[in-house]
Amino acid sequence: MLQRVFFFSVILSAVLGGCVTPAPEKSSDAEPVAPVVAALVTDAQASRKSKNYQQASAQLERALRIEPANPVLWQELAIVHMEQGSFEQAVQFASKSNSLTRDRVLKKKNWQLMAYAYNQLGDKERAEEAERKTQQE
Repeated sequence: MLQRVFFFSVILSAVLGGCVTPAPEKSSDAEPVAPVVAALVTDAQASRKSKNYQQASAQLERALRIEPANPVLWQELAIVHMEQGSFEQAVQFASKSNSLTRDRVLKKKNWQLMAYAYNQLGDKERAEEAERKTQQE
């Protein structure tokens, strides 16, 4: 059990650590990021760091109105919801991100996030399935 807790804390650190960039990374299949979207993501990340999750969500939702097919924005929104304990929504947004990308690194981070969220929800079967998918990406 301790090993599983350690695993999920490492995964959470990897997912969150990999997403604290000043602007969203361009996926190989994502449209170019508009400067206003990059600014909104930067602001959302600052809001998230200061634990102002409502503001971070609002900023990311505004960015999504501009670029609704940007998988990085969906992943950022998933991270915000995960950090505030809204694990079901985190899974939904990470899944949406995966549906919009072919980028293996982004998909792997989403599966890691989903595995952690499912574990927090007590859904061990789905958590293990998501863990297996991280190995496939």
